[in-house]
Amino acid sequence: MCTPLLGSRDQTGEGKVLGLLYVDSQTATEAFNDEDLEFLIAFSGIAAVAIENSQLLDRIQREAVVVSNFQRYFAPNIAEQIAGQEGAVQLGGTKRPVVVFFSDIRGFTPMSETMGPDDIATLLNEYFTEMVEIVFEHGGTLDKFMGDAIMALWGAPISHNDDADRAIAAAIEMQSVLVQLNVKWAAEGRQPVEIGIGIDYYEVFAGNIGSDRRLEYTVIGDAVNTASRLCSQAGPGEIILSRRFYDELATPPAMEELEALQLKGKAEKVPVYRVKR
Repeated sequence: MCTPLLGSRDQTGEGKVLGLLYVDSQTATEAFNDEDLEFLIAFSGIAAVAIENSQLLDRIQREAVVVSNFQRYFAPNIAEQIAGQEGAVQLGGTKRPVVVFFSDIRGFTPMSETMGPDDIATLLNEYFTEMVEIVFEHGGTLDKFMGDAIMALWGAPISHNDDADRAIAAAIEMQSVLVQLNVKWAAEGRQPVEIGIGIDYYEVFAGNIGSDRRLEYTVIGDAVNTASRLCSQAGPGEIILSRRFYDELATPPAMEELEALQLKGKAEKVPVYRVKR
């Protein structure tokens, strides 16, 4: 006797064949009757449900792991899209226009020399927690931490029409939230923290970079270098951005144009703007 293991019916009304259940007797001919066949069919239905439930549980567990991993770098809603919509998000290497954002703490090295390791870890954990949450709230992607610096992206792996506006809103909110954190830290007898921010927009390579043992989703291109150098030029509390990023803003905040900067690796000076405080 042979019967298929049929899973749940799809939109066409047909069940997916999960396998076959085969029963035979090597000792007798015509060993089975109609009742045996009915029992086998009923048993195959139970077995199919058990197999399908097991597959579903495995898929849920895998997706939970994927979402947990992606939520370290992507906003929760983006992480769910990556995990739940196969093919909707391409994590392979592509060229695409991306907003690249850098921020770092001004004077962190001399500050850290007067602090113990536990105090440094506590400070950075509190600071990073607040800043990364702002990145996620505005639909950005955390690329990496580099010491006391944050690198974030808008436009990869998922892009929006208003990525530039999202990025500038996040930068302004970071500076505002940091003022509130400094009030809290001052009340606790801790040192204040100030950050500089640099932002650029341009086409980059976005994808998985690394070795066979470890891959990292990141971007490579001129916008990365430019944003990093703009960040190094930004003073405490300042947000410095390139003209090509400024041109992408649909609703720019109050700005002032600065004297063009000669950045390392650039043949010509870079036109820049600063967000008015």
